[in-house]
Amino acid sequence: MAGVADEIAQGFDRIVPFAERGASTRELLSGAFLTGELRQRLGLRRNGSAAPTIFGPVPTRELLAMLWRLALSQTPYHDPADQPLPAWADTWMRAYENGVDMRTFVAGQPER
Repeated sequence: MAGVADEIAQGFDRIVPFAERGASTRELLSGAFLTGELRQRLGLRRNGSAAPTIFGPVPTRELLAMLWRLALSQTPYHDPADQPLPAWADTWMRAYENGVDMRTFVAGQPER
């Protein structure tokens, strides 16, 4: 699986211009990326850097809840119908059903 993910990341890095993706897809999928996020959350800076991380705006509590639910989703007998949806999901689904171009749907509001 890791090999397939790496091939996909290499494809994104090769095809999608850096200006549009803003970061190396390979780096984002690497273990170093995840440990960097953890170090940032614990107050341990990489090379003294306080550079923002991709999940910087997300509260730590919400990240931990997401990781917990992600782990639970891998267990036998998991039923996604029993899982709570985030508040924005209803807004997104309503816009999708109304034919909004979801490629431009940002922060709960479609771009004009």
